[in-house]
Amino acid sequence: MDKLTALKIFRRVVELGSFHKAACDLGFSNAAISKNVKELEAELQTQLIIRTTRTLNLTEIGQHYFERISIILDQLNETDELLKDLNDNPKGIIKINAPMSLGLICLSPIIENFMRVYPEITIDLWMVDN
Repeated sequence: MDKLTALKIFRRVVELGSFHKAACDLGFSNAAISKNVKELEAELQTQLIIRTTRTLNLTEIGQHYFERISIILDQLNETDELLKDLNDNPKGIIKINAPMSLGLICLSPIIENFMRVYPEITIDLWMVDN
């Protein structure tokens, strides 16, 4: 069992109130949704959902578990989005030490273009001839 997948499935089942709706929403078969929830319950050694032919209800433990994993999954998604943003929009300082001639001839046009593409990066350029 992939626990992260099982947690996401459990959460979606609860949110939609249906194994079938969760299966359609997540692109899984009904059997795969049911299997993941059963394996999660087996690992936790407790019943999370009371199933009948028409409804499903959370057990008290299932309700607590749902609330806690929802917070964790939300934080995980927020962290993923933050990392994507950092990859898409790099920030920081690049320090470059170079001889004056190399800096004037080669680095100037490169740095100018680089700064247009990555405006949130600061370049600390030191050009010194020894």
